[in-house]
Amino acid sequence: MSKKIAVANQKGGVGKTTTTINLGAALAEKGYKVLLVDLDSQANLTTSLGINPVRLTKSVFNLLTSEATLEEIIQTTSLANIQVLPGHIDLSAADRVLNDIGRERVLQKKLTSKSLDHYDFILFDCGPTLNITTINALTAADFLIIPVQSEPMALYGLGHLINTIKLVQENTNPQLTVMGVLITMYVTRLSSSQEVLELVRRDFGELLFKTLVRQRNNLTEMPARQLPITEYAGKTDAAEDYRNLAKEVLERVG
Repeated sequence: MSKKIAVANQKGGVGKTTTTINLGAALAEKGYKVLLVDLDSQANLTTSLGINPVRLTKSVFNLLTSEATLEEIIQTTSLANIQVLPGHIDLSAADRVLNDIGRERVLQKKLTSKSLDHYDFILFDCGPTLNITTINALTAADFLIIPVQSEPMALYGLGHLINTIKLVQENTNPQLTVMGVLITMYVTRLSSSQEVLELVRRDFGELLFKTLVRQRNNLTEMPARQLPITEYAGKTDAAEDYRNLAKEVLERVG
């Protein structure tokens, strides 16, 4: 049975896509089969893995609207053990198009296919808003990872996300478990980074991952390289951060 993990935070620029790709790559490096699901209308995960969404005739949006099957949509990549359900700008219309009763469960139902059983992990890259696609991801997921950038403004809105998680747990997915909070873009020499780390540790305790994803220039090269950092800078500390995160994830999923 696949472990489904949503990576979500309604604040943009906190490292959701970077985390989803590089965590997936670190798991794939260990031999696990991984499916990455791009639920952001900006489709940054899709393009960062060398897939041009403009050239696609079908995307995850068409899966949600029942216009295509999983088999028609899943894209291969140049990476061993990683495939992608690509995103598309059409996802921006999901709130308007998905208007039936039970619309928050569409993705959950689509992912019950036995054709997905060979994946060890399915990772959802959520957009920067708590819209219907994010609610679908939280409803379909077993676990949630919350990336938090290590700067003070990143903490604003976390309370709203926590309230949304509680609503999902009460109404559509009582099994949803917050796996952990991940500090991203951490700068050791900055007191502001250390202050955010201490605040998150105070508020979330053991939910805070031990791994700190440090701010490194080679991470910003990922969209241009169209590869995870484990591929183009595999010996750097940034790559090691995501390998360490993968180890923690494996421990927490049991």
